[in-house]
Amino acid sequence: MVATELGACEWFVWDLRRSNLIDRGQLDQIIGDYLGKHPTAEPPALAEYLVKQKILTQFQSDRLLQGKTQGFVLGPFTLMDSLGAGSMGTVYKALSKTDNQWYAVKVLPRRSMWNVRIARRKVRSFEQAKHPAVVPFVDVGTAGGMHYLAWPYVKVKCWKNWLRPRKRSHRA
Repeated sequence: MVATELGACEWFVWDLRRSNLIDRGQLDQIIGDYLGKHPTAEPPALAEYLVKQKILTQFQSDRLLQGKTQGFVLGPFTLMDSLGAGSMGTVYKALSKTDNQWYAVKVLPRRSMWNVRIARRKVRSFEQAKHPAVVPFVDVGTAGGMHYLAWPYVKVKCWKNWLRPRKRSHRA
């Protein structure tokens, strides 16, 4: 696909290619079809179309529109949504290309190898834990200079019930 055919969406399509989220042949077909019908489309409209077609998630679309193209694919994991962030990194909901299952992937900050050492120590200590309430780590890796931990994604029905203080009963 030639850049002049992409119009205003040129930068977005190039960022999408760099992200490695979509096979290039599939991407060229989808973009060609969409821009053939909407030649004056702007990047937000194209991104919205890709989300509606379930080709991208809203999280991926938002990041790409911000010009962020790296870190969507870490080893076998494709980051689909952000779940939360803390001092030890950001946790994402990810889909594994290996087994098509959902995982929680924590990406550790780049600023310190100390975090990687702590993470490896935690993984070794958790390997010994055998309990129904402990979710085991399945992968510790590095991809594109980013260090990550992965474990099976566990959906919790209601965090509020876990975090709400217990009411005490007062007896007369």
